[in-house]
Amino acid sequence: MTELIETLLIASVPAIVTGIIAYLKSRSDSKLQIKNLSQTNKHELDKLMKQHQIDIDSLKEKHVLETQKNEIEHKYKLEIMEAEALKSANFHERKADLDLKSKMLEELIKNPDRMDDFTKMANKAGKINQKKLNGHNKSSKK
Repeated sequence: MTELIETLLIASVPAIVTGIIAYLKSRSDSKLQIKNLSQTNKHELDKLMKQHQIDIDSLKEKHVLETQKNEIEHKYKLEIMEAEALKSANFHERKADLDLKSKMLEELIKNPDRMDDFTKMANKAGKINQKKLNGHNKSSKK
């Protein structure tokens, strides 16, 4: 029985030593592979981060351009709305002027004897407008 134990010990000692050596060798190989992979991945990760930063910058620039475009469109719409409001105001002013003139003509047709009153009012209004026009021309020449 001692021979059997001796035989087993003789056979198991080199197997244990070989196992330990194989373990140490595989451990050092795996550390080397991990180091190589981490360096390779680091380079790829750096490339991805640079590309990501470029993409972010591109999106920021696109956003700025889109914002400027929207501001310009908004200003254009406001200008159109102002022009339409001015056109509408001018229309209402002309309509009121025409209504007044038509009422005056109706009044003249009904009462022809008031023609002198209307003529005086028209001459007076014409002189006032002429003074305003002359005053504007003098100030614009200076």
